[in-house]
This record gives sequence, C-alpha cells and structure tokens, in this order.
Amino acid sequence: MIEYKALHSASNCLFQGDIYVAFYAGEAECVKQKVFIFKKEKSKYKLFKALPEGSGNPVLFTMAGQLFCCYSMFTRPMENNVFDLWRTTYTTITNLTSAEDNSTLLATFNCPRSNPIYLEDGALILPSYDEEIQRGNVFYMKPGERVVKGTCMSSVPVIQPTAFKFQNQNFLLFRNFERNRTPEHSYSLFARFAFAANNSRIVFTDTKYTKVPNNNESVATINDTDGNVLVVYNAVVGRRDLTLAYLEYSEEENTFVPNPILKINTEDRASYPNVCFNSQGQLNICYTSYNRGINEGSSIAMATISKNYKKVLSTKFINGEDLNGGD
Repeated sequence: MIEYKALHSASNCLFQGDIYVAFYAGEAECVKQKVFIFKKEKSKYKLFKALPEGSGNPVLFTMAGQLFCCYSMFTRPMENNVFDLWRTTYTTITNLTSAEDNSTLLATFNCPRSNPIYLEDGALILPSYDEEIQRGNVFYMKPGERVVKGTCMSSVPVIQPTAFKFQNQNFLLFRNFERNRTPEHSYSLFARFAFAANNSRIVFTDTKYTKVPNNNESVATINDTDGNVLVVYNAVVGRRDLTLAYLEYSEEENTFVPNPILKINTEDRASYPNVCFNSQGQLNICYTSYNRGINEGSSIAMATISKNYKKVLSTKFINGEDLNGGD
C-alpha cells in the first residue's frame, strides 16, 4: 500500500449536476505524484479516476458538454531537494468523459492553476503561469477553433493567476512572487486583458497592486449570478483560516479591495483554495488542509457555503488512505 502524504492544490467543478474534485498526491510534493479525481456521490466523495504518475497542478473544466482536466506533467524527480519545475513540465489536457487515451499537449514550461471563466459564446479563458519567467498566461479556448495564448509581461514577478469578469471586462488576480516583499508589497496584483484581431490576440495591461492580502498560498475568484466577484484568500499571517469576500473596485484607492463576508475557520493551516457553485447554487470551496499535522501530511477539504455566504454548512475531507486502489 502506498502511503500518500502530500495532497495538494485542488480544483473543483460542476458537471451534469455532480461536483468533481481534482488534486495531486504522492509520497511528497512533486515526488512520484499523480492527479486524483473524486466525484461526490450523495454525501461522500468517491474516487473517479487517477491520472498517470508525474501529473500535478490539475484544473477541471467543462466544454461542449464534456469534462476535461488540464494538468502539468513532471518529467524529472527532485534532485538535492530542488525541483527544476520550469525545465521539466508541460501542460496536458485530458477528456475525462472519453474511455480512450486522448491526452493533448497544450503548452510547454507552463503550469495551470485555477478554474476558468466561461464566455457567452461557448469559449472559456483558462488561467495558467510560466514558472521560469514568473508571468501569468491565459488560454482562449473554443470548440473547433485554435487555442490562443496571451502572456502578461508584468514588471513584477507573478504566478498562479485566477480569472474573473468585472463590468464586462476580463481580469487576472495574481499571487505576488517578489522575493523580498515589503509590507506594502504583500498584496496580490491584478491585470486587465482584452481580445484583439477577432480573438486571435490577447492584450494585457501592466499589473497593479490590490488590497487583497498575499500570504504565499494563492487566491481564488468566481463570479456569481448577481454579478458580484467573490474572492477567497488567507487573511492571517501563518496561513490559518480562509476569508470569503466580495472583490470590489475602489475609485478612491484606484484598485480592487476585499469586502469580507465570512471567515472560514479551518482550525489548521489552509492553502490553495478553489471555488465553484454546486447544482443547488451553493458555493463549494476546496483547499489543502494540514488537519493531520504539518509533518503527518495534508488532506483536501471541501467546504459548502450557504447561498447568502454567511455560514459554512459542511466540510468534508479526502485523506491519503482514500487514494489507495486508484491505480
């Protein structure tokens, strides 16, 4: 029996009325790891599929009535406890609703991170990032059309973007990756992007600082049906608990600011949240939880939030022992 300790970086998605959750796990992060995908059946999450060894950073999305997983493939192990990420990864897409092996290469030197935003014409915008040059990317994808990639050549190193729409414009919210951040720079950044030349080119503005705290563990955004932008982030240094907030634009401060709604008491260190709505219109937040102790390994937690965003209705966990038998 394999002892899976490092469960990390989750993604969730609603498909045909069911919630799916993807994450990667291994003996340690980036060492003999693979992506696992679970499906919620009644009140429990059951293993749906495991991807090949070396897969990681999964993102679930739907397109043309089918379920896909975009993920990184790590082709070399760690050496001297240093993982040469950008030289050993490429991004792959797999159709999870097909019984055949249909993996397709999307990009090299690239890592997906967060759920896409869906456009009215059936297309989607999938955020990702280049770990080598520490810049954010987006992929414009539409059935039957070629994929268009855009890169935000930020003056500040940024990674792990999440996408959202605000006042009919497209935005990315980034994790700040400055090595020597000062207190005023310990915030996430955003950039606006637009499509040009009949959607064949993507144009970015430069990044600007927000008032969303940046505690090294990434953020997640989603648009609700009322036109609000929701953001989930770590508000406390030490990386415990999560905050759910409205993401609003302040004309006075000329940037995005969080308006907190709910503090999600995770009791343990929580990181890398992702969000989607379930079939009842409730917000589902999945995240990495170190509920078994930082040295004992992590779990994937799925918290369900009430429709008014004021209450945590339930939290379910997937632990390492749930993964055996998934080969």
